[in-house]
Amino acid sequence: MSVNRRCATLILTVLLLGPGFAAVGQPADGPRDGQPYLSREELTRKYDQDGNGELSPAERRTMVQDILEGRANVPPQVRENF
Repeated sequence: MSVNRRCATLILTVLLLGPGFAAVGQPADGPRDGQPYLSREELTRKYDQDGNGELSPAERRTMVQDILEGRANVPPQVRENF
């Protein structure tokens, strides 16, 4: 097999398989594990430790960290905003 033919085969393989590999590890469009996404109100209730109905800076940091690390089930577009 010539060098040109190997290069052409490699390039074709990368072009055809590249998009499939790029999708690996991307969040799914729907809720994971069959659980519905948490609403803003549910997130506030979950992370409002002092029960005042508002998130303090510390509570908000905890919520954001959980969203970024995937422990809070929110839509992908919400996660991308952080």
